[in-house]
Amino acid sequence: MRTQKAEKITNVTVENSEILKNNPNDEEKLAALETDILYLVERVRTMVVRMT
Repeated sequence: MRTQKAEKITNVTVENSEILKNNPNDEEKLAALETDILYLVERVRTMVVRMT
């Protein structure tokens, strides 16, 4: 379940980054991208801590 959520967020992040390539002034997509990246980083950090 967690992996599926992270995969969905990753896919949305990739889509938003593609949109930002064409329109770098889209503040809404930029904010969403920043939020999603922070979420994914925290999930990876948590996973690594649990593995060690």
